Amino acid sequence: MAKYETKKSFSTHFFSGRILSDFPEYVVAILEVKQSAANANAKAGLISVEHAAQISEIAENLKNTLTKDRAAKVEPYQGGGGIATHRSVIEAFLKMGADAKAINLNQSTSDVCGSAIQISLWRISQTLIDQVERSAVLLSQKAKEFEPIKTLARTCMQDASDIGVGARFAGFACRMQQRLHYLKEARQDLLHVRLGGTVIGELHHADENYRRFVLEEAKLVTKVPLVASTNFVAHSQHPAVLQNFSMQMKCSAEELLRLMKDLRMLSSGPMGGFGELEVPKLMSGSSFFKEKANPTLLETVMQACMLVIGRCRSVDAGVEHAEIDLNVFEQMMGLCIYESIHYLTRAHEKLNLYCFEGIKVNKQRCAELEKFTRS
Repeated sequence: MAKYETKKSFSTHFFSGRILSDFPEYVVAILEVKQSAANANAKAGLISVEHAAQISEIAENLKNTLTKDRAAKVEPYQGGGGIATHRSVIEAFLKMGADAKAINLNQSTSDVCGSAIQISLWRISQTLIDQVERSAVLLSQKAKEFEPIKTLARTCMQDASDIGVGARFAGFACRMQQRLHYLKEARQDLLHVRLGGTVIGELHHADENYRRFVLEEAKLVTKVPLVASTNFVAHSQHPAVLQNFSMQMKCSAEELLRLMKDLRMLSSGPMGGFGELEVPKLMSGSSFFKEKANPTLLETVMQACMLVIGRCRSVDAGVEHAEIDLNVFEQMMGLCIYESIHYLTRAHEKLNLYCFEGIKVNKQRCAELEKFTRS
């Protein structure tokens, strides 16, 4: 491998405005996979214990320089199946004195970066799970608070029967809990990695003794309960765990988008709209109309959901356009999910802090509307 090509590669491929350092959890996971591989090679007697210890020490130092100092200037969506990312990390190790053979023995970009992206997604998605869970709890609390209040239901946007405001919010909470269940299931699948499968999952391309140790070493270094993928070749051809998690992210975003639209409509007015709910006023809504307050947070979250849905479509495209033995778009797929997790996490966090707790019911308006119910 030619040394120090990262700078040239960056100048010829940079287009997204993002660099590898913008995905710090991913960078850390790559460094930990390299550290795990070195430990496994040492246990297999393929490199010296001293070289493995040196790689571990360098990895710890690089966690700061490649993330906090924004030193990893690599186009994260560069072609080549993530080679620029992996090569930049190898170069960083070499510049700090790592042994050239030891740093990449029995490894490829495919299994190193592929495993690292799954590790990073598993880690950062825990915060998303926590925030979605909090949203479901707050909506359930509102359901109990609003239980005695009746209002007018609509079907096909026409007047229908009466409905309890509490029952409506209980439905909102139940839908959130359902999405949470599927997110948790898909998250666990991210633990299935193909470490030791090198490029295309053919196990004979890596030393047998190395393969015996690498997964256990990765579990020790990352403190993540990893398991071996059931079929390394299939995993290389199609990282289905990424597409499945992306699909659940999309469904969660669609569900949240629907909820925001409902809350936005039910709080419309104050005189000419539905006017059944009052959402917290966070900022003035118009530079022209005095005392007007728009549902700015609801509309912000709607746009966050739209962005997540768009990135999930990119993940699907990465699946559709891969060929034969290796999906070279795996890193793009993973980083689209990475950004989506952060978008959706922050969206729920803002709603939990500034919206759900402060939602109120306009009891007078609901009583007026209840008179128009159809028996």
